[in-house]
Amino acid sequence: MHTSRFLLIALLTAALLPANVLAQDADGDTFETADGDCDDTDPDIWPGHLETCDAVDNDCDGDTDEVGITPTNCPTNPILQAPFSNGPDGHVIVHVEKWVETVDLTGIRLWQSYQSNNWVMGGPETNVQSIFVRNWMGSSTNVLANVLFTMPPEVTILGWVIDTANHGPINRGLDPTFTTVPGPTYLDPTTNNTQFEGSGQDYAWVSGQTALFHSYIANAADEARLLIQYDPAALDGQLDFNVEMLTGNIQSLYVCEADYGQGGPFTVPFAYVDQDMIDGDGDGFTDCDGDCDDTDPAFYPGATELCDGLDTDCDGVVPADEI
Repeated sequence: MHTSRFLLIALLTAALLPANVLAQDADGDTFETADGDCDDTDPDIWPGHLETCDAVDNDCDGDTDEVGITPTNCPTNPILQAPFSNGPDGHVIVHVEKWVETVDLTGIRLWQSYQSNNWVMGGPETNVQSIFVRNWMGSSTNVLANVLFTMPPEVTILGWVIDTANHGPINRGLDPTFTTVPGPTYLDPTTNNTQFEGSGQDYAWVSGQTALFHSYIANAADEARLLIQYDPAALDGQLDFNVEMLTGNIQSLYVCEADYGQGGPFTVPFAYVDQDMIDGDGDGFTDCDGDCDDTDPAFYPGATELCDGLDTDCDGVVPADEI
């Protein structure tokens, strides 16, 4: 009888607790199960973690020891207003968001040039990652950020997603798809001034492997998302992009939770690879697969043993008749 009463009280208490109390990060890696953490008992397993050769799904993408690059993202505690200032004139805040295997961008304008009113309509896309960009003022008013992004050749730039007075909040509408930050809002501003006001003041464009974010703010912030596309399985090296501050008051860059300093160009990594999972000699096997000499395509697990005194099939044994 007492056990049932205590159980009832516990259930009623739990029901009255706010959701953010019930949802807990058990392993302290800043990701909860609801955020995609596939093992909330291990702080070294979370979405975006580097996939390593250990027979464990480190990045929670459903694959184990997969060959190719691992898309990473900023942790779930981003800088909101760049509190550690390099100067009075604000900061550009860049947040590398989640890579997603599929996303439906139907009905969303992917801006190629906001100033020229040039955009393409989005549709179903694969292998998409978001780079969230915010111009945040410091203690000054009427400041300008003019930032150039340069992507590696393996990356395709899809375009900018921008909120405007007549077209929004599409940008913020993508928060549940790409953000790594729990909660209903992303980088929540102190005011609602987060949209592009006019083509002469705020604009953005893409051209080949480069993209520009130009934002003038009298107060609060402007923000947009740069959507990029690449196939991790087809890559075998670290991916970086460059960020450079052009003319403008704001020269200070924050990425995730790091102060990158002023000016640039800065190199920002957004995808990594475990070298043990690279097929260095093109024989279809990596070190992680048991290739005992990944510099020579004649050596791999299951290769035909030759009478050469070498362990060609990588089984750790050289037959006696070869010695």
